[in-house]
Amino acid sequence: MTSLPTRVMYVQAQTQEVDMAIKDRNLTVGTRLVAKYKKKSYTAEVVERGDGKLRYHLEDGREFKSPSAAGSAVMGGNACNGWNFWSVEEEASTAADSQQVAPTEAPGEEGASESLDEAEEVAPDAEVELAPAKRRVFRVPNQHGVSEGETRHYCHDCGKSFTMPSEETPQACPQGHPAEN
Repeated sequence: MTSLPTRVMYVQAQTQEVDMAIKDRNLTVGTRLVAKYKKKSYTAEVVERGDGKLRYHLEDGREFKSPSAAGSAVMGGNACNGWNFWSVEEEASTAADSQQVAPTEAPGEEGASESLDEAEEVAPDAEVELAPAKRRVFRVPNQHGVSEGETRHYCHDCGKSFTMPSEETPQACPQGHPAEN
């Protein structure tokens, strides 16, 4: 019996550094963690139980042994990496503040800038550039099983699909959600 020579290739492992939301994993009691999931804000507080172990207390009263378990509960049971999901409250607010850009003053003009809280007035007849409308109702690419002369559409707001005559363009879904924002 003959055998072919086996060729072994060694590939250098590529490592990728993941930017963690919580960089220092040594959280102290009283640290508040914040997260946004599906446009809703959540908070958790690091607490210590009688046995000396840390727990993660959600605002709804539930407690978990790890930030991942707490994040998973927020996400409805979906697995998550809690160190990526949560941010320390002070770090999260600092990051949000650094994303805001303050107006700048021209050189030599003192007091020329306005505060971020003051709204700039626009003349009623002035043209204002609006952001493009976003589609909320889409034509479903897979039209298998749809009757001839019908087209299936999907509403992003209610998460349901519906059919309508092919020659019509939906202005809203059957529940009344507009096709565009």
